[in-house]
Amino acid sequence: QPLPQPPPVVVAAPPAVTDERIGTQKVLVIDDESFVREAIAATLDLEGITVMTAPDGLAGITVYQEHMAEIGLVLLDLSMPVMDGAQAFQRLQEINPLARVVLMSGYDRQEVMGNHDWQGLADFIPKPFAMNILLEVVTQHMRRDGDGRAQSGT
Repeated sequence: QPLPQPPPVVVAAPPAVTDERIGTQKVLVIDDESFVREAIAATLDLEGITVMTAPDGLAGITVYQEHMAEIGLVLLDLSMPVMDGAQAFQRLQEINPLARVVLMSGYDRQEVMGNHDWQGLADFIPKPFAMNILLEVVTQHMRRDGDGRAQSGT
């Protein structure tokens, strides 16, 4: 007589992960407008992306220095009090030349790009922007292998 067979072992599928390369990386949002920081944080939070925020460039630099290893992308506003986006970008590049920084601005892209040295900038998002566009840019840059930066001259 055959031995009774044990019940089959059912292995639950692992939870779906949007992209394992994003992992636990966080996004740092540096913008002086609280509603912009809150809207971006809420949108990214829905996607499982943790957001850290700062109200100006100087505060953003402090947060970046303290959490550099955890931050995969910086969303940086151009026009802010205390330290503007151009100054903050320069400091971020000094701290970490491979920092992935996406600039956000209501100014014309050509004008902004022509007024400062943005070599190493990952991307530019014109304000106002739809949250789906922001999400697309964030996930695109957080998934990139290597340093994830756009080519110079963009």
